[in-house]
Amino acid sequence: MNGFRRRAPQAWNPYGHAEQKRNFAVSQPPRCTATALCDLLGIYEGFGPQDIRDPRGHRVLFTALDRFPHMIELKEPDGKTDLRQPQREVEKIKRGGKDNSHFGGYHALRAATLTWIPATVKFPTVIAVRSSLLSRPGNELYYKHFDNFGGNMTVLVCRRVGPHLLVPVTWYPIDRGPNESEIVYHSLPIK
Repeated sequence: MNGFRRRAPQAWNPYGHAEQKRNFAVSQPPRCTATALCDLLGIYEGFGPQDIRDPRGHRVLFTALDRFPHMIELKEPDGKTDLRQPQREVEKIKRGGKDNSHFGGYHALRAATLTWIPATVKFPTVIAVRSSLLSRPGNELYYKHFDNFGGNMTVLVCRRVGPHLLVPVTWYPIDRGPNESEIVYHSLPIK
C-alpha cells in the first residue's frame, strides 16, 4: 500500500464536511392557552435563557422583549395600528401596569402558536434568505410545516446581527412557502 487510505464516499452537505443528523419534529407542540398579556409575555420571556439553534448551528436570541408585541401583533387601543413604543408598553405589561383592556387586541392565532417558535427554529422545514431588504425588517425566514395545521406553515422572520447570531422580528402563520431561489436549507433527508 502507498500509505493513503481511501475514504468512503459521503453525501454532499452544504453546511460542512461532516454529515449532519437531521431531526424532524412533525407533530406540533401544544397550543398556548394563555390569553392574558402578562402570561403571553412570560412565555416569550422564557425563550431568552434557552440556547435555541437552527440546524446550521446559528443561534436565535430572544432577549429583546420589545419584539414581543410584533410576535402577537398587539394593537394600539384603536385596534388598527401597531404599537408606537413597544419597549415602554412591554415594561408596563411586565410590571402589571397594563393588561389586555389597555390595548386594541392581538392576533389570536399568533398568540396560540407562540409556543411553536422553538420547534420552528430547531426543526425548520425550510430556511430562506431574502435577497433584498426593501422595507423589510428581517431577511432570514424559518418556515415550519406542522402536521394537522391545515396545510399551512408558520414563519419566524429574523434579522442577522452576527455571523452565527439572529434576533426575531415577527412571527405569523402563512399559507404559502418561500421562493425557491431564496432557500438555503431544506429538511429533506440526506441519503
